[in-house]
Amino acid sequence: MDLDQGLARASADIVFFEDGTDAEWRTLVAAMQRERVYPGESLFERVSDDRALALLVEGTAFVELREGLAAAEVKAPTVMSEMAFIDGLPRQAQITAKTDCDVLYLNHAAYEQLSAADPELGRRVALAIADLLAARVRTLLDVVSAQVG
Repeated sequence: MDLDQGLARASADIVFFEDGTDAEWRTLVAAMQRERVYPGESLFERVSDDRALALLVEGTAFVELREGLAAAEVKAPTVMSEMAFIDGLPRQAQITAKTDCDVLYLNHAAYEQLSAADPELGRRVALAIADLLAARVRTLLDVVSAQVG
């Protein structure tokens, strides 16, 4: 498996907040900004928060890491930009809509408000993001190991 395939697998195999209850999901979605993104547009063009977490609910996007290093097509449902959400550093990928996309964004301020109002839900969302990051790192380590080993 090459790096491009690994990137696609790291996005496709992810389930986010799978054990969230219907009530928790309603609360989470209420805190999010919903946008329709059209082919060729950046998924983060209309979002002012550089730390926003994105849930691709519908559609297909193209992800490119650092000037052609790796590229993959990802399909909904998936989560993107979790590293920037956690550490506040610039995103490591350019993400462009390939088809019409329905995206939910959780900006960092909204997450902080959600966490203050419902600390347990905030904790569970943070753990879901940590699980997502761990799964992606493990997948990419498997890809690198296969290429090196």
